[in-house]
Amino acid sequence: MKKKLKSPDELSFDLETSLNSDVSNLEIDYVSLNQANGLELEKLKGRKQDRKERKKYALHIFRFIWIWCGGILLIMVAIGLGYLKFDNSVIITLITTTTANILALFVIVANYLFFRPKK
Repeated sequence: MKKKLKSPDELSFDLETSLNSDVSNLEIDYVSLNQANGLELEKLKGRKQDRKERKKYALHIFRFIWIWCGGILLIMVAIGLGYLKFDNSVIITLITTTTANILALFVIVANYLFFRPKK
């Protein structure tokens, strides 16, 4: 459908109304742009904090695993040198459960640190 052209006599120039609507639209655009930028900044801050916390807890868990393994190693050395006396089934259980715990803890931490968001 073609727009009918108006003659100059039919045109109305209400300058104040058109300026107010233009300014209002600019304000709305400016506010929505600032809100979008603010949300993006908050997301970036959250991700940065997540990375910092992950590094901290990964280091704590890594140290815990090393201390745990060191303790088991000391127990095994003490058993080998004769300072501790355990039945073979106790030693096997100790080694098996320790290995399972360390591997499970490692898998949990690795999945947390290197998670992939679901799409």
